[in-house]
Amino acid sequence: MTTIAYKDGVMAADSLSTCNGIRNGTFPKVHAYKILTGGYCLIGFCGEPAHITKAIAAIVDKNQDPRPSDSWPEGDYMALIVIQHDVASECPPDIYVFEGQGAPFQLTTPYQAIGSGSEIATGAMAVGATALQAVKTAIELDINSGGPSVAKTFEDL
Repeated sequence: MTTIAYKDGVMAADSLSTCNGIRNGTFPKVHAYKILTGGYCLIGFCGEPAHITKAIAAIVDKNQDPRPSDSWPEGDYMALIVIQHDVASECPPDIYVFEGQGAPFQLTTPYQAIGSGSEIATGAMAVGATALQAVKTAIELDINSGGPSVAKTFEDL
């Protein structure tokens, strides 16, 4: 699957792509964009690339607010969503998870991870690792995470 992690304004991910259990290159899993109705979004995807591509076309490519359930195509994928209403704000961002159907649900944790390496990444962040360090740890230990690690921040916008 993959590992996506968020902590302290940074969303990181591995980049491995697989098909039928075979490593076949890399896939962009983390995206940053300005929401048309206001605010900024970091969003990371894990799951089936064909389903993720549909979600990227419906949400990311159109700069849509990812919170309404009618924005999301159903499928075999998950998304970690972080929304910052103002990049200069000291207020913490809103963190959501989408699980392939229904509406994204909001979390209250300061960090979060999804994917096959999520338990490893969450444990690493709990003991002080950054999101990028957590993903690198998951790449070392999770057989379904790999490739170069990639990170995006709100400053990338």
